Amino acid sequence: MNESIITTKDQNNTKLLIQQAQKEDAQIIVNILSSALQYKVSHGDMVWGTEPYSSKKLLHNIKEGNTYIARIGNIPVGTLTLLLEDEMIWGKQPPIATYVHKLAIKDGYHGRDLGKKLLDWASQQATNNGRSLLRIDFHYNNYGLRSYYEKLGFKLVEKNRKIHIPHRTTIALYERSTTKVPQYTMNDVISHL
Repeated sequence: MNESIITTKDQNNTKLLIQQAQKEDAQIIVNILSSALQYKVSHGDMVWGTEPYSSKKLLHNIKEGNTYIARIGNIPVGTLTLLLEDEMIWGKQPPIATYVHKLAIKDGYHGRDLGKKLLDWASQQATNNGRSLLRIDFHYNNYGLRSYYEKLGFKLVEKNRKIHIPHRTTIALYERSTTKVPQYTMNDVISHL
C-alpha cells in the first residue's frame, strides 16, 4: 500500500488523518486493540482470542507497512491492517481483493462513523492497488458485526468457513465492491512518496 494521509471531515467538522503506523505507534495501537478485545470477549466473541495484545505481535505488520492508524488532530482514534493476500483465511485467491484485519476504534470515539470512514478509505486503497473487492472475516454468530458490515454494503460469501487457527474455528467471510463507496478528491489526499 502506498503511504498517504487522507483527511475527511466527521460530523464535528474535525479532520480524520489515516496514515501508515510507525514503530513508535505500536503501544498506542496495542491499547486500542486491547480495549476492543476486552469488549469482544465480554460479549462472547473470542475470534481475536483472550490474550492481551503485545507490541511484538504488531511490529511485523507495522514493519511491512500494512498497519494504519487514524487520528483526529493528535489523538489516535482507530486502527486497521490491510493485506493483499490472506491465504490462511480465504485460501488461494486471484489478486482481486484487499483484506481488512484488526479494525478497531478507540473507546470514546464510537458512533462517529469512524469505522465506516476507515473502510471507505480501505476501499480506495484497494482500488489504487488494482483490487475490486474489500474483504473481511469475523465470527458468524456476532450478529452486531454482521448487521454493521451488511449496512456498509458487505455481502456474505461463506458463513461457516472452518479454519485451523487457535481460538478461531469457524468464521464468516464478507466482501464488498470497492467501486460503490465515496472516493476522496485530490484536495483530500496528501501523498508522501
